[in-house]
Amino acid sequence: MVNINLHNNLSLTINHLPLLLSSLLLHIQSLETFQFLDGH
Repeated sequence: MVNINLHNNLSLTINHLPLLLSSLLLHIQSLETFQFLDGH
């Protein structure tokens, strides 16, 4: 039972990885842009 739940959670996480990565990249890019604007 635990193995099935773990497998489901793992597949869910893997399915959401591209979305998480893209949102993280967007967040990093916006932070860099903010620092760049703040520096000038």
